[in-house]
Parts: sequence; C-alpha cells; structure tokens
Amino acid sequence: MGSVRNGYRERLVLAVDVGSTILRCHVYNAAAETCGSAEDKIKVLYPRRGHVELDPEELWKQFVTVVKEAAKDAGVHLSQIAGLGISTQRATFITWNKAPTTEL
Repeated sequence: MGSVRNGYRERLVLAVDVGSTILRCHVYNAAAETCGSAEDKIKVLYPRRGHVELDPEELWKQFVTVVKEAAKDAGVHLSQIAGLGISTQRATFITWNKAPTTEL
C-alpha cells in the first residue's frame, strides 16, 4: 500500500502542533524527513471582552482535517501511520480520548 506520488511503503509518524492560533500537522519518515504537511487557523471564540475560548468539537474537526490533508499531501494512506505526537499550548489543551474513532 505505497504512495503513487512518493512510493512510501514504510510506516510513518504524524506530528500535530496545536498552537494558540495555528493547527499544524507534518508527516515524517524514518529519516525524520517531512513528507507532507497541512495547517489551519484555529477558530477561536470571544464570549466576552478579555476572554478567549475554543470549541472542543470544532477543534477536533480541524484536527481530523489537518491530519487527513497532511497524509494526502504526503501521498500516503492513514494505515501507514505508526505513531502520532501531539504538542499543545496550555491554552489549547483538551483531554484527548485515545479510543479510535471512525472519523479518521
């Protein structure tokens, strides 16, 4: 199940950075080379002056989207992903459920 574009047959790693304004995902191979990437501006809510919030459901949708787009950019199938790393700012931390989801 290799990529038509890049010929990957190896297992890859996804790294997702949930920053305060941008959500980024990169796909890395065993040589730590970037094979694909995607990013999206995080949608923030301003419920009142001086307050900034994130909608967890919206953040999850954006997370799934950048993961799929990064894999597509790398020309690989999600079944080739062996691991996932998530980096967050304290302000964007949400407890992530490790149970598999059908969305990916």
